[in-house]
Amino acid sequence: MKRALDHKQFKILFLIILVQSILSLLLAGCTLVKVEKRDVLVSVPGDLYYLSMMINQRAEQNQAIPAVNMRVSSENINELKQGKTDAVFTGREPTKEELAGLKDFVLAYDAVCIILDENTYLGGIVSSGGRPLRKSSGLQGLTTEAVKSIISGQGWQLSENYFEGNQGVDINSWLINVDSVVWIPGSRSVANAFYFPPGKYDTQTVLYDSLGLDEKSMLSGWKAFTSSRFNIEEEVLSYEYNGSNYSQASGKQDFPFKLAFCSRRAMTVAPEHISVKELTINGIDPLTEPESIYDGSYPFSRKIHLLVRQNSSADTMQMADYLLSPEGQQLMAEAGYLPLRTQ
Repeated sequence: MKRALDHKQFKILFLIILVQSILSLLLAGCTLVKVEKRDVLVSVPGDLYYLSMMINQRAEQNQAIPAVNMRVSSENINELKQGKTDAVFTGREPTKEELAGLKDFVLAYDAVCIILDENTYLGGIVSSGGRPLRKSSGLQGLTTEAVKSIISGQGWQLSENYFEGNQGVDINSWLINVDSVVWIPGSRSVANAFYFPPGKYDTQTVLYDSLGLDEKSMLSGWKAFTSSRFNIEEEVLSYEYNGSNYSQASGKQDFPFKLAFCSRRAMTVAPEHISVKELTINGIDPLTEPESIYDGSYPFSRKIHLLVRQNSSADTMQMADYLLSPEGQQLMAEAGYLPLRTQ
């Protein structure tokens, strides 16, 4: 009897151990199974590509933040509606028709800066064989009308504080020391150095729209300034100002005066690497006067938007929620944008 009882107890004990083992394996499986995050596909203009790098850096540190797979596209909103991408970052104002069927989140504020070579901005004297040729105080106090003339190709002449050297004065004469004789008032054309395919850079679209210019019709048939391999504005700035023949490491150059543009965000880091300077427009400096961006008094102010479909995936909405959170807004500020104002 005792022997049979031991056998019965053994069977019960065996079943208990078996059940516990199965439960342990199931529980362990639940804890070990890792749900892989799916990258959020995002289409952007070239001036917002940098944002993806910032998000992905943060996603590596925080598993709760979805990584993004970002590509530059000039048809990003159409691609979003066709289901070819999960979301769109845009630095221009979407039209009412474009917003149909989409959710629109404003993430931050930014602006388009009008820039040129800092050596050019400072002005100076250019000499040939020891003889001054011209001098200038540089480009200062530009207005929106002046920018419009330059961007539209109508031509704008720098005449104030620009002087040509009077080569008729004998360099050995005492007259060489008389400014009113040595320097003859002159003028010099200012040109726009950047042209891109319409839609590739929202900075260009915002600039043209703000000036009342039709970007597509004006640039139709024009050859883009840069080659197609330049997808982010940092690359363009580096190419133009480090690879051009008028950005000199030594000495102050006053010609040619070539205007360009980039986002305010880029200008928070570009001067550390490239000799560029933003110009005041209508007396407003977009870098030192952020309030002018928030209230729109700076003429080329803009907002950074995130567009998603109404039936977006959980990963896409998780990204939106993150970027609107205090931590996400801190990321936008670290990226160089002006974060949303707290209520």
